[in-house]
Amino acid sequence: MLHYFENNGRAEGDPWSPRQTAVYHQYNASGNQSSWILIKPSPHLEEPLQAELEGVSRLALSGKGRAARLHVMFTYFTLRNWPDYIAAQTTKLERFEAISLLSEADHVQQHDYDLRFQDRQNLQRLKQRLLRAAAMLDATIDLKARVQDLLGRKRGDALEEAIAVELADFSAKAKHYRRCINDLQRRASDTMSMLLDILNRRYGNDNLRSAVANESSLKANVALLSRMTSMALHGEMEHKLEQRTAVNLRALTVVATLYLPASLLAGIFSTSLVDANSEGIIVVSPEFWKFVVVLIPMILVTFLVVVLLQAVWTARQREKIRKMQEAAAAQDAAAVGF
Repeated sequence: MLHYFENNGRAEGDPWSPRQTAVYHQYNASGNQSSWILIKPSPHLEEPLQAELEGVSRLALSGKGRAARLHVMFTYFTLRNWPDYIAAQTTKLERFEAISLLSEADHVQQHDYDLRFQDRQNLQRLKQRLLRAAAMLDATIDLKARVQDLLGRKRGDALEEAIAVELADFSAKAKHYRRCINDLQRRASDTMSMLLDILNRRYGNDNLRSAVANESSLKANVALLSRMTSMALHGEMEHKLEQRTAVNLRALTVVATLYLPASLLAGIFSTSLVDANSEGIIVVSPEFWKFVVVLIPMILVTFLVVVLLQAVWTARQREKIRKMQEAAAAQDAAAVGF
């Protein structure tokens, strides 16, 4: 069984496809002739096969000698595309290596590589193709060993020496290609680890930035709630202050409009400052001016006392409001600094 790669000519996807060709050989000792059957042969196999048949026909070889030459030719055919295949896979791997080695992990630049999880998937597919290529090379090396065992009879002629040289050259090339595949597999594994580290690092940084943004939003909400609470309390205190002032004003108004005139008239008529004569006419005493002189200062003093008490109470209420505002501001600062 021949295992090899061929270029399928596709513009999209992987242009290299694995191929297999089954070779069946039957040697007829009586007629010194061989029969060959090829299953799914490559179109590129026809040219070297024709050249080999022409070369064999010009040589005076036995039937076994001609069969040995064809076996070597079929075995050698499996190596024809390995240099191109390895070069193509190396180019693909170098792209992933550039992404892993030159991409910024913490600070993504504007012109940086667009590293995505799809790159890791593509690299994984490349690793799987390399694994299959390694298995195909191992099968090819085993094929060479079986052919060598088949042709290993010691005849000591020139044909045997030529076949030995060709198989030794085949073995050297196959082992070189196998080492190249091993190197690509190792580099692909290292690149895969680097890509995973970069993706995990970026994912962690994104989570950290999201957490910081959420924390900032939470602090802003706490500060806003504190300010709204402070404004509500301030408004409530102002409302109470206005209510208290309005009550005091109404009380003073009631006193001034109802009780003060009545008390004043009762006090005047209960004294000798106002009296009625024999004709029933109210007569004011000459000493009435003294009553007026004393009454007006007392009224002023009363109003001043009331105004002073109102001012003291208002000042205390405003001091409470100021302290509440300072406490709310301190709470906002503590929330922001958290």
